[in-house]
Amino acid sequence: IHKVDSADYNFSFLTKQFMSDDAPKDSAGWKIFPSSIVFVRGKGNVGLQTAHQIDYHVQEFNLALKDMRYFPDSLAFEMSQFSFEETSGMMVRETHAKVGISSRGVMMNDFSMEGKHSGFLIDSLMVHFKNPNDSLADIKPTDFYADVTLLKLASQDIRLMSNNRWNLSQDFTFSGILRGSPDNIKGREILLGFGDNSSLLASFDLKGLPDLKNSFLFFDIKSLSTNAPDIAMLVSAGLAKPVDIPQVIDEMGEITYTGNITGFLNDLVAYGRLSSNFGSVSTDLGIKLKEDDKF
Repeated sequence: IHKVDSADYNFSFLTKQFMSDDAPKDSAGWKIFPSSIVFVRGKGNVGLQTAHQIDYHVQEFNLALKDMRYFPDSLAFEMSQFSFEETSGMMVRETHAKVGISSRGVMMNDFSMEGKHSGFLIDSLMVHFKNPNDSLADIKPTDFYADVTLLKLASQDIRLMSNNRWNLSQDFTFSGILRGSPDNIKGREILLGFGDNSSLLASFDLKGLPDLKNSFLFFDIKSLSTNAPDIAMLVSAGLAKPVDIPQVIDEMGEITYTGNITGFLNDLVAYGRLSSNFGSVSTDLGIKLKEDDKF
């Protein structure tokens, strides 16, 4: 089907015909199986409801699916292209994935995406659905598994995606295995980098999402390295307001830590070994964020 004038597309005549109850009951039914689907230079609006409503205005939307294969209860295909530009500047240049979809969930292998500043490579991703009989709008995932080879999230894209609520000037990098459910996430062999000065190698359990402030967390930290400016930037971004870091933390210089961190975001207990400009010490330390957003 080709568009031959400036009018909007209207495929309702097709869907009405295929879904009509007026067809004779003894007539042979249609089965249409496309082997590929291509969208070129589309545009539209997408609203994302999180803590705040964020609206994206998408243009230059391109999508190509090929090698589509149909089974009694599932569909498999290769996504050979997915790209778009958003009016605020966010961009996805290229996407590839091998995809399987059924009423029970979605599976992706060799899933890669490249943007103007950010990108990722995921070896495998699986998401299971709560109720296979739900409509597309009501589908809710029950559990998931993701083996992330590398994810780079640039500060420019963080600001765009958060509508400038996360005002960071450093990039994030991430790798490791994530699994669990939307309210109970487990991370194993997680390697997280922030800018040039902060890194974390750890496993964790995080329960109580999406309410991050009241979620319980447990971190088994193999190595952590950071400094006061990075701590201040991350905490301030998370709380969406400036936070004063005690002078003594600034004087510690590079801070390294090995051990466990347990508790809530505003009330943590750290048990392990801490090293800084002041030397090394075995810790059993409580860290609280007071109501005035001071430690």
